[in-house]
Amino acid sequence: MSFVARHGITAALLVTALVIYFFLYLPLFTLGALSFNNSATVSLPWSGFTLQWYAKLAANPNFLGPLFTSLQLGLVTALVSGVLGSAAALGMRRSFPGRAVAMQVMLLPVAVPTLVIGVMLLVLFQALGWQLRLFGSVLIGHVIYTIPYVFLVVHLRLQRLPRQLEEAAWDLGAGRVATLVRVILPLISPAIAAGALLAFLLSFDEFIITYFVAGRDKTLPLYIWDQIFRIINPELAALSLILLTLTVVLVTTIHLLTNERER
Repeated sequence: MSFVARHGITAALLVTALVIYFFLYLPLFTLGALSFNNSATVSLPWSGFTLQWYAKLAANPNFLGPLFTSLQLGLVTALVSGVLGSAAALGMRRSFPGRAVAMQVMLLPVAVPTLVIGVMLLVLFQALGWQLRLFGSVLIGHVIYTIPYVFLVVHLRLQRLPRQLEEAAWDLGAGRVATLVRVILPLISPAIAAGALLAFLLSFDEFIITYFVAGRDKTLPLYIWDQIFRIINPELAALSLILLTLTVVLVTTIHLLTNERER
């Protein structure tokens, strides 16, 4: 293949990628721009720059309640899933009978649609007579949903951890517990933190499972869902840009944490 043909194919693929990214992110940038538009409706033409929608959003008690609820739920979910997912990854580091089956069961919630998980949990809680509440049914649903992601992040880090480090610790007289606490955990701590952040992000944004098992409690996604059926106002556009910014920051932090030891 000639030099011109190779560069022609490369240029065509680059243009195709740019077009795809344009259609993917144009709605996000448009919504973000309209959140600064001095208009009472989320629409064009541009009427001038303003920050009033962010100020009104910050002073809206109907928004602040679900926001703090989602933050609290996300933090607790991150803590519980971070501990359980990391423990599962450490437990499955060694080979044992049924390990492959255990891995498949652990990763099953990733493949099962969240709609199915929400319905199954609702049926289970009703059969048990449990009351649907935030730090009960919702927390259980979010932990079930996020543990596999924490497990994957920590498991992949453990797979890249040289076994010679443990053997060296054993040769120097450290037991298994001391090796775990003083060697393994410090090395995988960025991965554990990244998995916990990912669990927080997934919990903060989760809607479908929450919709089925939340009862009377309102998280931020449920609040947005209720507002959409009334009117799409510039406050929702401002909220969308804030959530997008939060997602980008957390995803970037997760990327930096998971690549820290490689650097």
